[in-house]
Amino acid sequence: MLAVAGGVTGAKKLVGMLHGIGLVILLIAGFGFLAKAKLPMTGWVWVKVGIWLVLGVLPLLVRKRVLQPGAGVALGIVLGAVAAYLGYFKPF
Repeated sequence: MLAVAGGVTGAKKLVGMLHGIGLVILLIAGFGFLAKAKLPMTGWVWVKVGIWLVLGVLPLLVRKRVLQPGAGVALGIVLGAVAAYLGYFKPF
């Protein structure tokens, strides 16, 4: 909608589309791995789904000036590291 109204440039539209496509690929791959490894839906999986949701909203929060760009990048890196830790160690 914003792209049609002229609110979003071509580069921003492309980045937004790639972000969304990447999120969908992560979601499908993650649940595919759970099914293939026959892992149950335990607590760490739900935390990772929550992290996935926050990472999905993060660009919007930066664009709407709720977060500063540097804070958004730092939060994204920290959340990515936490998700990697949860996926590797499966602590709970």
